[in-house]
Amino acid sequence: LDELTASKVRLRQKQKIDSSHFQHRHDLRLAKESVGYLHESIVAYLILAETLTKTRDANFYQAGNRFPQNAPLARSVMATQSYFANGGGAGCGRKRKGFQPSSREVKDEDYSSDDSQDIDPDNDESMAVVSNPTTSSLHNLEKEELRGIQRAAKDIAKRGRDSAVNKNLTSFAPIHLTTGIAMIAAHLTPHAAEQVSRPYDPDASENRTPFDSIRNMLTLIEEDGSLISPPQSSSWYLKGKIIDDMLVSAMREAAMVFRKCIEKDPENVDHWSWYVATLLGMLCTAFGAPPSMVSSTQKDTDVKHEQKERRQLDCFHEIRSIASVALTDFIKFSHSHDCPMFH
Repeated sequence: LDELTASKVRLRQKQKIDSSHFQHRHDLRLAKESVGYLHESIVAYLILAETLTKTRDANFYQAGNRFPQNAPLARSVMATQSYFANGGGAGCGRKRKGFQPSSREVKDEDYSSDDSQDIDPDNDESMAVVSNPTTSSLHNLEKEELRGIQRAAKDIAKRGRDSAVNKNLTSFAPIHLTTGIAMIAAHLTPHAAEQVSRPYDPDASENRTPFDSIRNMLTLIEEDGSLISPPQSSSWYLKGKIIDDMLVSAMREAAMVFRKCIEKDPENVDHWSWYVATLLGMLCTAFGAPPSMVSSTQKDTDVKHEQKERRQLDCFHEIRSIASVALTDFIKFSHSHDCPMFH
């Protein structure tokens, strides 16, 4: 991990240099490959740890409907989630089979920075020409950080689905809570994924609870026009857009995960908060939105489409019923437990 951190710092420094010189591009490629190699090595180690700690012949140890809970496997899974959630190296480097960075490639040059970006040649925004190269580099690095959060969410959600069906991990609610949050973030734009992934603090002014996280996320995607109804034509430019019914489906899946967390640890206010907040977020999304003036990008203008309104989804009434029951249960449970966090 220390080597990966140092390699990412070297990569960030090179990415801030605005130069088309061959040597710079060559050094940049080597730096990306170094990060990619270290990232792949760490992921391989984490996968090995999970493989070695898995319970064998679980059915043999089954007692009725109960399976043995595997604490070593849970620690391995949480270590993997922590690696991806804290940045890791996904998307920062470049994969090259059999690549092993030499000591000369790592030590020859002086680096000092704290950010990273892997410029995508197919991304018009990342290749845009602006008058201030330094500002452009910093802007691209910021966008890459946001994309990294979204990539991490997708990785955690994908791996978490396997953990969710693992009978030996049912008691480890923190694993599933992280997975549920990642399921939501994976279906959002990078900015919205960062918003819903922020740690919440009861003493903070804005992001005090999961209810704030969901509310702020929905406010963001409504105001920037990224949340839309399913397109009526294939000519729509959908990059950076979120289809409302797909988001509702993702949030429904996450809500089921949060509900299982409640069943395992009903006195944890975070589990209840994420469950109810997600259902209420689904309700707001499924309700639709009236016509509004939404700023369009140049690409939106090129395809000549306009978003008139977001139609109410067919599942709205079903979600309203489920959310109503969940909110009532939450309030009743809060009243029956003398816990300051619930109040």
